[in-house]
Amino acid sequence: MRIVHADEVPYKKPRTNHREGDIEFKRLMQGKPGGVQNFEFLIAKTGGRFFGPRHRHNFEQIRLGLSGALGKNKDDTIAPGQIGYYPENCYYQIDSSDSEIVLIQFAGPSGWGYLSYDQLYAGSAELAKLGTFKDGVFFRNPGTNLAPGQKKNQDGYEAIWEHVYGRPIEYPKPRYEAPVLMNPDNYPWLPDAGAAGVARRHIASFSERRIEIAQIRLDAGARTAETAPAAPRFLFVTEGTGSAGGTPVRRHSLVELSAGERAEIAADAPLVALTISLPAFGADEIAFFEERNRRKTSAAA
Repeated sequence: MRIVHADEVPYKKPRTNHREGDIEFKRLMQGKPGGVQNFEFLIAKTGGRFFGPRHRHNFEQIRLGLSGALGKNKDDTIAPGQIGYYPENCYYQIDSSDSEIVLIQFAGPSGWGYLSYDQLYAGSAELAKLGTFKDGVFFRNPGTNLAPGQKKNQDGYEAIWEHVYGRPIEYPKPRYEAPVLMNPDNYPWLPDAGAAGVARRHIASFSERRIEIAQIRLDAGARTAETAPAAPRFLFVTEGTGSAGGTPVRRHSLVELSAGERAEIAADAPLVALTISLPAFGADEIAFFEERNRRKTSAAA
């Protein structure tokens, strides 16, 4: 089990300009670089204008709005209290100002993994020698020799990904036509039959990998057990104080349970937490996907 308190993590500006505008990150927790279950859990704050052109990813995202609004148009703008699920190969756009969101990025069901921010920063610095990032697009210098199928002008993230891995990016066939926005306050709280003073909201589950989004509420003095049966599971405290596995937690504390791990959650004051389970991959699948990704990278190199 790992626990991080957001109020102890400073905001820092990203070391890349592949997107346009003013944004800062509290990088709360990361997974294992190169692993199929790698992830980044952070809080992002924008000020002034932050812009990202219409683009897609080969990984997935879940967002929780804290303040302001991040996105563009009705179908992909996250308002305070809303939760958004952004599947792999699903297009969206950002054109926002003055917002704060919880953001977790992770590998999708197809197992293409997730490029860590440290890899992103390093790749951005290297790629900046070959061209310019502007308005979320990478423009290669005139006279650049392009590899077969390589675009002269390309989405900034996509260009960095291909530079880091040395091969064209691949996208699975899209399962969703647009991001899925959810309004948790419109879901009822259901009492937990096995724990007095505990209630839950199951908000959504996605794909055969059982990506799960839910909320848990504990009255003062209540306690319950949380488990991560098949994949890493997160609890992000949005209200109240208490403990996880005996360690104190408070508003905007983040708790990670590894696959197979169990911990007791207890509330000193009424406590509410967002819970997220990452995609579940079997051991054989993890080995297969990671070897596939390494093999393609080595062949390209």
